Amino acid sequence: MYSIGSTQLLALGVYPDISLAEARSRRDDARKLLSNDIDPSEHRKIIKAAKIEAAANSFRSVGQEWFAKQKLKWSEVHATKTLWMLERNLFPWLGDRPIAEIKGAGGGSLFQDEKVILSKLRCHSSSEQSTNSARPITPKPLECSPQ
Repeated sequence: MYSIGSTQLLALGVYPDISLAEARSRRDDARKLLSNDIDPSEHRKIIKAAKIEAAANSFRSVGQEWFAKQKLKWSEVHATKTLWMLERNLFPWLGDRPIAEIKGAGGGSLFQDEKVILSKLRCHSSSEQSTNSARPITPKPLECSPQ
């Protein structure tokens, strides 16, 4: 129980899911926030909203949104290959990371345009692509660095 204007209660968890030691630790954290004039309940809401926003801006969600927009322009085969490459080569390693945290080798943004994304996909799975395609894939892949 704490008071900022009016008396408020802060739930620390449900026993036995939260141990007594963990509940005491959470209580101490809430007291530290109160000593800095921060409402623990509002602080918890802000943290939760930030996590939801980070999940909405993860590489996976942005990649899926990008794919949904692009697949309307592509053939069925190309769309299937591109989705397969995303799921196999990028989502396992970058999927849950916020898009703003992902940087290129030079420290800048890795995703300057769609050509960079497509070239990365093609570099990692060049052995799976067929060479007897009826029409060229655009945009053409950029030079791949040896891995």
